[in-house]
Amino acid sequence: MSFITEAILRPKNIGAVAPSSKRLAKLMTENADLKHAKVVVELGPGTGVFTELILQEIPDSAVFMAIEQNEHFVTIMRAQYPTVDTIHGSAEHLKNYLKERGAESCDKILSGLPWASFDERLQRLLLSKIYESLSPDGVFLTFAYYPINHLPRGRTFKRQLRRYFKDIKKTRVVLNVPPAFVYICKR
Repeated sequence: MSFITEAILRPKNIGAVAPSSKRLAKLMTENADLKHAKVVVELGPGTGVFTELILQEIPDSAVFMAIEQNEHFVTIMRAQYPTVDTIHGSAEHLKNYLKERGAESCDKILSGLPWASFDERLQRLLLSKIYESLSPDGVFLTFAYYPINHLPRGRTFKRQLRRYFKDIKKTRVVLNVPPAFVYICKR
């Protein structure tokens, strides 16, 4: 219910009326190859559906931070995952958060941000910060809803991805509400 409430109160910041499915979370983490990750960032963890699987996959030595703009979700994340460094902030400041934790860059970024809700300027701003924060062999993963990815802002996001990443792959579509797939982007 808290997810629905937040979606109604903040429709531009919450891209769905329900948390992502376990199928989508599994698809995201399977394609992230987290077993040897050194620095992992989760953007927009919401209530922690991806977080749970990320924690199962990353090595104990990995630096893991989750950046969430919604204060209500930050409270949930901190209570449910006290070992996760949950930051109440914006992906716009990702590079600063990394530096504060002694990291120059990260090798994995998994995003639950509602890209199709963002205008082109915000998409470009956030993608530039993500790109700048990735190590040369870093990977950025995010998902899109089908068929929302064919709407104007979904198409704009796909164009913006091509602007920053030279290697972009899409996974199969999985059962979710609505159905979703993952973009796997390499520098």
